[in-house]
Amino acid sequence: MDGVFPLTLEAVWRLLHAHLDEATLREIHPWILSGHVVRESERVPFGDLMFPPEKVAEREIRLMARRFRTTWTYAIEPPSRFAYEISFENGSTSRFRNAYAAVPRGTFVKTLGEVSMKGIPTSLGIWATRRLLNRADDEDLTYAKKTERAPDRYQKG
Repeated sequence: MDGVFPLTLEAVWRLLHAHLDEATLREIHPWILSGHVVRESERVPFGDLMFPPEKVAEREIRLMARRFRTTWTYAIEPPSRFAYEISFENGSTSRFRNAYAAVPRGTFVKTLGEVSMKGIPTSLGIWATRRLLNRADDEDLTYAKKTERAPDRYQKG
């Protein structure tokens, strides 16, 4: 999946940085019910922000009206890569690797994904994943507009 996210590269990385704080993450994405950091590597600077190249967090999330316990493992390399794997307690996994590049109308995001959901048909898993990713993008943009006071020309659509 490729597309242009309507924020500058710097604003995208400020948004990604906000995702590193568990309370802020739940504010951005209400379907993440709770969570805590298990471990993270020593943070490295990117601009005026500090990012852990590796991070592991355990979270309870709500998807399709069900609660799941998950483990999220991150690999972060600003400004070019933000990758994560979500492991569910039933053995299902979702892996996403996002690459970023500045473009005139925002930030080009190339997403490579791999989803393995146990106990549901593949087509339903793909549909649910796309729906969740679209919802997450909408939530991200809403949060970014609130915090960055982005002009109307950056509205998704």
